[in-house]
Amino acid sequence: MEDLADLAQCFVALRLRLPLRDLSMAVLSKLDGSGPEVVPSLVRLIRCWGLGSLYFSNVFQFCNLHLSCMKAPDLALYIYEMGRHGLRCRHLMGPAASKAVNLVQSMSLEDILKTWQGLIRFSKDHRNFYLKARTPVQRQLSSMSIRQLLLVLRGARDLRNSMADLHGATCAALLTRVQELSPSEAAVSLSFCIYSDRYQSHASSLVRAIVENWTSRQDLSSQRVVEAVDALQCLASWKLRPLPVLEQLDGILVDRQVELKYTGNISLWVVATRSLALMGYREASWPLLALELAQEKTFLEQVPLHLQCELLEGFALLGLFDATAFRNFAELLLAEQRYFKGMKDMSMVLTSFAQCQFFHEEIFDTLYTLILDKLQDSMAAESSVEAAWSFALAGYHRKFESFATLLSHIFRKAQKKHRTASIARTAGASRGTGSCEAFQLC
Repeated sequence: MEDLADLAQCFVALRLRLPLRDLSMAVLSKLDGSGPEVVPSLVRLIRCWGLGSLYFSNVFQFCNLHLSCMKAPDLALYIYEMGRHGLRCRHLMGPAASKAVNLVQSMSLEDILKTWQGLIRFSKDHRNFYLKARTPVQRQLSSMSIRQLLLVLRGARDLRNSMADLHGATCAALLTRVQELSPSEAAVSLSFCIYSDRYQSHASSLVRAIVENWTSRQDLSSQRVVEAVDALQCLASWKLRPLPVLEQLDGILVDRQVELKYTGNISLWVVATRSLALMGYREASWPLLALELAQEKTFLEQVPLHLQCELLEGFALLGLFDATAFRNFAELLLAEQRYFKGMKDMSMVLTSFAQCQFFHEEIFDTLYTLILDKLQDSMAAESSVEAAWSFALAGYHRKFESFATLLSHIFRKAQKKHRTASIARTAGASRGTGSCEAFQLC
């Protein structure tokens, strides 16, 4: 088996994928009569097959049966390769991760980070390993490469409820090396620092330092589309509006619009549009192209309902309107109305239509009925007031007597939680409902 592993490494070095694949027949034929002594060689073979994008479940299952015999370096490499294959190996990760928890203290930093990366896609399922590895990792942050720091930052981001301190320490380490970050590495850093109230001040400092560095000296055209979108989303979450940076990121989206349109990640063009809208960057060119994309119903229907709501809100915030696109939104949302789970999404749709003075009768009637049915459910105060304001603009205070009941219920719940100005605005738009109680609450 050791000779087969050496041969596999030669095939990898020579990029001979077919011989590497055919080698598996010899390996599998020897597994039945083999014991735990061959596990180190099998791990080397798994590594070679992984580099060739080859997967053989029998070999992984054999290794899982002999986990107790694995030493720390072999276990780390084995878990790393399981992570490469993702969902194929998810069912095998549990025992291997439990073994890694027990071996953390005997692992080198390289072994810990291999295991860290192997489990990263399912980090929340293997929280115990990350909590156990947190202390030795944090002690050695200063000696890590930028690539390793970004890996640690991702894990700390995913488990921010229990690893906010490691996230802050990693941000502080990256902050001292901001000048060394390439545009791509800086964008990845931003994607792991999207605003959270659990983050320490180091996250904010890192974001602002990257923005300052980009503003003063860097050309961002080498960034990939996904990195540009991640950067926009992070800046919007921190309520930053660096115009020179936004101009470059917007230009990347426009130049690579075909890539955005046909990417497998359908959320990218939606997130980009909404991020620019949240920053109030009305001079951006990308949202105009996104509005053209929304005119194609067959394309828009690929977007999940919650993202359709966010995209619609983005257009409304930017003051962009197209009758064909908005009619497409209405028809698609009506077809998926059963997937509305709460007041937030419904309010987002209603407010967006109302702001653009597009009162699609069928979608408004449908959402009005849904909201009346959910009056006794827990509803977000702000979202419910905005929904009432949208209905009032559409004339529902004159159309339905039940609107008075809706107002009274919403205002009674919202009066202690919501801005008085918003409640008063809704009441002003609703004059003539006959609901004296609602106005008294205002």
